[in-house]
This record gives sequence, C-alpha cells and structure tokens, in this order.
Amino acid sequence: MKRTNHPGQKARLRSRKHIRCGLLLGLFGVAVLLLFLRRKSFLHAQAPKVAASRSARSSVMVRTQSAQKDGGLAEVGLSMDEVPASYTYEPAESGTIEKFWYTTNTYGLYGRAEKEIRKYAEVYLPYGYDPSERYPVFYLMHGAGGSAERFFGSSLQPKELKYVVDNMIALGEIRPMIFVGLTYYPKQGQQREDDWDAEYTKGFVDELRRDVLPQVESHYSTFAETVDEAGLRASRWQRSFGGFSMGSVTTYYRLCDCLDYFHSFLGMSGSLYWGPDAQESGTMADFGAQYIMDAVAAQGYTKDDFFLYSCVGSEDFALNVVEAQVRDEKNHPEFFSFGDGGTAANVVFEIGDGEVHHGSHGTTRYLYNALPIFSKLMEVPDET
Repeated sequence: MKRTNHPGQKARLRSRKHIRCGLLLGLFGVAVLLLFLRRKSFLHAQAPKVAASRSARSSVMVRTQSAQKDGGLAEVGLSMDEVPASYTYEPAESGTIEKFWYTTNTYGLYGRAEKEIRKYAEVYLPYGYDPSERYPVFYLMHGAGGSAERFFGSSLQPKELKYVVDNMIALGEIRPMIFVGLTYYPKQGQQREDDWDAEYTKGFVDELRRDVLPQVESHYSTFAETVDEAGLRASRWQRSFGGFSMGSVTTYYRLCDCLDYFHSFLGMSGSLYWGPDAQESGTMADFGAQYIMDAVAAQGYTKDDFFLYSCVGSEDFALNVVEAQVRDEKNHPEFFSFGDGGTAANVVFEIGDGEVHHGSHGTTRYLYNALPIFSKLMEVPDET
C-alpha cells in the first residue's frame, strides 16, 4: 500500500526546507560580507606601504599653481612603478561610466563635406559625484583604430583602469576627478585613415574647442564657472589632456593650440614626428622642440605656463620617435626643464620597463604613475 504524508506533515516539511534555505542564504551573505571587509581592510593596510614606496622614489620638482605666485616649489615623487595587483579589483567606493552625447561637425577633414553629426564620449564620474561640487577634468584620446572606450571602457564593460582610478581616489592618492574618453573619428568604430590619422590629430582642435568643451562642461560640474572663452581660460589649471599613440600626437598639438584651455598634458607612446607637419617636412631634426616653442609663444604663453609628462615602453616600437623628441627638447634647456637635479620642471620623461605598444597594460601603468602629479597640479591655491 502506497504511503502518503498527512497534509500537516507536508506543511511542516516545507517549513523545515524554507528554514534550511534561509540559514544557508544567511551564511552565504555573512561569508560575502566577511570577504568584502577583509578586502577593504587589505586595501587600506596597503595604502601606507604604497605611499612609503612613492615617497622613497627619486623625486622631481614641479611648479604648482600656488607656487606660480610666490616662486616656491612643491616636491612630487615620480617613478615608473608597477600597478599594485589589489588596485585592479573594484572597491566598495566605485565610480560610474556613462555615455555623453554631443553635437559636432566633420569640419571638412580629409576633404570631406562639412556636416553636423552626433557623437558620444565615455565619461567617468568619481564615487559620490555631487553636482554641487566642482571637479577637475581629464580628457583622453585613443590611438589609430581606437574608440572612446579605449581607456575606461563602458558602463557594461569597464576596463582595469577604471578600478585602478577608483582605488587611487578611495585611498586619497589622487583627488576625485572626471575623465572624458574621446574619439576623433566622425563615426564610432571607424577604421584608421591611410596617413594613420595624422590629419585628425591636428584637426580635432575645432571639435574640441567649439563643441566638446562647452557641451561637456556645461553638463558636468567642473571648475569652469561659464563655458565661454573667459570661463574656460580661467579654469585651465583644472583641465588636462592626454592620449596614446596617435592620441599622443593629438595631445602635443593641443599643447600647441589649446594652451589657453589646458595646463597639463600627458603624451603616451607617440610624438609630434608622427603628425602631419613632420610628415610634410620629411625631417625630424630639431622639429618637435622648435614647433612647440614657437606655438607656445604664439599663444602668448611661456615655459612656466604648462606641464608635459611624456612616457613610452622600453619594448615599444614608438620608443625611437619619443626619445628623438625628448633629445630635441633637452637641446633647449632654456625652455624645457626636465625633472631632475632638484630644479623647477615643466617636463618629465619616463620609460616603462618591459612595456610594449599594444594592449592596455602600459597605458594603465603610465596613468597610475602620472595621475598623482596631475592631481597635485590641479590643486586650487588657498586664498585665505
């Protein structure tokens, strides 16, 4: 005879199953919480070690905004350190990435007809972003064949750099700031041009000045109180531009034509020798340094009005052209003051041991080393 359970027994069995499931879920939750607390404790325990390592590095003297007034110098440690492994994991205080759509124009580059287009930038906002606060902003440009997602990725697919910046902000190594990933291509996902995008590197100036800066900085809370020429000029110390490969070429051109809107520049694995002017001249002899000096003077600025951080990997095929430009700059010490010997510096040059051109490991490492310096330069002097 088939045995059946009494309805009351079935209810009790179901209740016991629910209790066991609840206990298991509770234990799982406790385990996750303990792992989270252990990781947070580990990160904070690592912070003093990282800080000590940075303070023990060979130091460079760079002029800060406050020092510009009194002639004093601020010491900033610098070395091409490796990114700590713990920084590549998402912390509890994690920023966000969002697409920002803006209206721009093709501006007739590569002989194409001018037309209005819509494009997007990938914008990183630090944890706790508050529209009532003001944030410095760092614009980043990809290399040939790249996209706006080159550095931070997207909200659906964040890249390792996003977590590194999250951790650096959470541990107080850099101040909270906004990052804007740009593309010089009219269409997202476009293939490179036959000249390896040289015309884009110089021609992006119109899109940046006329469209990107006013629309981005009227939407997000930056140090620009207004987005007209006066407002962008007044906030230039809290704005930086950087790029990789052909994005580095773009960066050097922005030093040469946007110094009124930017103070600090980060060139990674590329030099002016890849730009259209060098390609037309057919020579590298004394080109880069003289081009920069003439352009800075034409904008009404001097060697004391900008900061340039150049870097490249020891195994990078761009090493020769980057070193050539650096050697050229070192031939003009009256204008380019490199960060050694305890003197005021407007240029720093670093080589990442073992880094190659392709992939994101090198650029993540370069930014990890450069950002504390840029963060320091972006400080607003105390007027009290």
